[in-house]
Amino acid sequence: MNYHTFELAYSLTPFENKSYTDLLYKSGKTYIDKYEYVPTVVCETLKKHGIIIKIQQFTKNEYTHYVMYYRINPRRVMEKNNYIGLFNAKDTDRMMDKVNKHLKSINMPSADNCKIHRIDFCTNIVMSGQDEIFEYIKLLQRGFYPKKYESELFYDMTAKRSKFPKNSCNIIKKKLVKITYYNKYDQLQENKYCQNTEEAINILRAEIQCEKRKVRHLIDKFGYTKVRTFLKHSDEMGNYVFNHYANKFCGSGDFYKIDEIYRKIDKSKVKTKSKEMMKELIWLSAKHSSVQKAIHKLRWNYKTTSNILKKFDNIGVSPIVIPIRSEYDFFPNPLTLALKSCNYS
Repeated sequence: MNYHTFELAYSLTPFENKSYTDLLYKSGKTYIDKYEYVPTVVCETLKKHGIIIKIQQFTKNEYTHYVMYYRINPRRVMEKNNYIGLFNAKDTDRMMDKVNKHLKSINMPSADNCKIHRIDFCTNIVMSGQDEIFEYIKLLQRGFYPKKYESELFYDMTAKRSKFPKNSCNIIKKKLVKITYYNKYDQLQENKYCQNTEEAINILRAEIQCEKRKVRHLIDKFGYTKVRTFLKHSDEMGNYVFNHYANKFCGSGDFYKIDEIYRKIDKSKVKTKSKEMMKELIWLSAKHSSVQKAIHKLRWNYKTTSNILKKFDNIGVSPIVIPIRSEYDFFPNPLTLALKSCNYS
């Protein structure tokens, strides 16, 4: 599994904070970010090389401490204007050497002296075109949200209600992970620096952003504490993360139209009462274009809901229903697509 962004953290003393802040301002393209929730200085001097630097001030119980962050896009470190391709872990040493060279040019600490703070595992899923990508994203938006997960919506002033973005589906567990599927071509339309936008026309980007808590879990589980070692083994950890989260809100089964789902339920070895409950969920899921709304309408308790959703996993079918009018009769589940495409760069 590839990745396209990671973030490093470096703790600063008050003296270092002042010293490095002064150096950032001297380097140019440095400003105070008024939209951050804590005092933040941002430096974009190295942005053209895929590196953004920020220093943040945190205060707790009258104690103030400072942290410098490097947000790094490794593919852009290697190729300045590559906004589409993903990074291969085998090139970690070359990439880190280039990062350190750029940091040294403005007298910043080495990336090797930092700690991993965040990493975005991802893959470019190659589909037949924009229509298929649009259909697939709309399907994912019909999913359900496990406990402590929520969807990322925006408020539509015209419709006067919260909606999913047109070309993405984002599910978040705060301070842990963000699961995102989005139309890469559509995203790049807003990027004036990308010169090869058409190369993304068939790409559905699947991305799982691991925040600090999840990164700590990965370090504890796999034992890679150093930055370079962690990044060199990112394929191993990325596959683990995708296997755990990619299908979190749609189940592990594939997508079908309602008649085919009914047929598969009837052919299964599930008990008659459970089959009736599964069909009821599917009917409401199709009616309301949402598994989450269907579950809400049924008012089952948590245990019952979990048991029924597990039965869908067992028969290899997602409770998300492909609309009758759709030209597509079948879609593989996100994990299957992601693992199949993970070597695409």
